Amino acid sequence: MCKPLYLKNNDLQSLGDKELVAFDLINPIKKIIGDDLLCVQLDRNLWRVYLTNAESRYKLLIQGIEINNTTYQFYDTNPYTSGAKSVNQKTLKLRICGLPLSVADSAVCEMLDKLNVKLTSKIMYEKIRDPETKRMTSILNGTRFLFIEPLPDGKSLPRFNYCAGVQCKIFHFGQPKKTGNLLCTNCWKTDHTRSKCSSEACCKVCKQPGHSQGQAACPHYEPQKNLIPFVALSGAEDVLSNFFPCELEPSISGTCLSIYQCFAL
Repeated sequence: MCKPLYLKNNDLQSLGDKELVAFDLINPIKKIIGDDLLCVQLDRNLWRVYLTNAESRYKLLIQGIEINNTTYQFYDTNPYTSGAKSVNQKTLKLRICGLPLSVADSAVCEMLDKLNVKLTSKIMYEKIRDPETKRMTSILNGTRFLFIEPLPDGKSLPRFNYCAGVQCKIFHFGQPKKTGNLLCTNCWKTDHTRSKCSSEACCKVCKQPGHSQGQAACPHYEPQKNLIPFVALSGAEDVLSNFFPCELEPSISGTCLSIYQCFAL
C-alpha cells in the first residue's frame, strides 16, 4: 500500500438530489487503474483513496476521474495540511529534526526565511507510532514538519543548519544525501564542490572575494610581530639554525651533522 490521494468533498458535485458516497467513486476509479483500488474513505470533508501500488497512484493522479461528465483531479498531499489552494498548486514537505521542543516555532520560521523558502502551511509536529499496530499515539517525537513552495530546479536546502543556536537537520524530497558534507574550496559555501563552482574565488577566513587567506586585504589579517629572523645553515652564530657544530664525527661528505642527525645517533 502506498500513500493515499485526496479529494475535497465540497469540490464534488452531487448526483441529482443525493450526496456522493464511497460506492459512487469505485467505478470511476477502477476505470482508470483496474483492480488496484484498496480503500475509499471519507473523513469529514476529505476523501482518501488508497491504492495497492505507486504506479497506479501516479496514473490516477495524472488522469483524475470522471463523474457525470465532469473530470476531477486528485491532490497529491492532504490539502488541509499542505495549504494547497488547488490541485495544480505543488508543495514540498520539509522535516526538521534535532531541535529541542523548547525552541519556538518563530525561530524555525526565521531560519527558513533566511533560506528564502515560502511556507504554504503552519508548522506541525510528528507523533510516535506504535511499531506493532502502526497507530498514532498522542506523544510527540520532537520532529517538526511543514510544507513550502517547491524549490527551483536543481536547488536543495542544506541538510545541516542552525536554528536559535542549535544545529538541526532538514530533510525534503530530492535533497542530495551528502548535501551537508559538501564544501567548495573556491567560494567556501556548503552546497556544492569546487568543480561545480561558478563564483569568484574567496578568502577562506572572511569568505569575501578579492584576496586570499593571509593577505593584508583580509579584514581579519593581523601582522605577526616580534619574530626572530634566522637563516638556515648559518651554523654556530644562529642557535635556531638546523645546522650547528657538534663534537660528533663529520659525515662522509665532510660537513657537520645536523641537529636532527645528531639526535638520531
